[in-house]
Amino acid sequence: MSKDIVNSLMANYTRINGLFEKFIETCPQDIWAGKIGGFPVWQQVYHTYACFDFFLSGKGQSPLLKPLYPQEVVMFANIPDTPAEKDEITGFVKAANLYMEKFSAALDDQALSDLNEGFSARRQLPCTNAGTISSVIGHMFYHFGQCDAALRDHGLKGLL
Repeated sequence: MSKDIVNSLMANYTRINGLFEKFIETCPQDIWAGKIGGFPVWQQVYHTYACFDFFLSGKGQSPLLKPLYPQEVVMFANIPDTPAEKDEITGFVKAANLYMEKFSAALDDQALSDLNEGFSARRQLPCTNAGTISSVIGHMFYHFGQCDAALRDHGLKGLL
């Protein structure tokens, strides 16, 4: 079976993930610990990847990512007093990437039109596997925009 469309979607994922990795590596500590859009920059990054379980896990499946923080932190209901260490977030991002790679590796182009039962049930709206991948990528670009804006707000060049 063909994987041309899967590969095309995943190229977009690879692009935005690479931007996040570069951001984590190069973001000055004061910006990393500071806020953008009302929430810490580091928490924007953590939230982005911690939500992979919401998007990718099967119906009734236990979360696959080992959380670094409670769900209240993931969903911005609680802001920890100290920022996460970059190496801690980098490790979490790597685990999330493996999750996305596993999800996409199980798909071919025909399977993209199949219903993703887990994500559909959680959002209470039908969504295909293609829609799921697109949702992950869109969510990532949204939060990366917040991170990129934090750089620009401090007079630095953004990554986009």
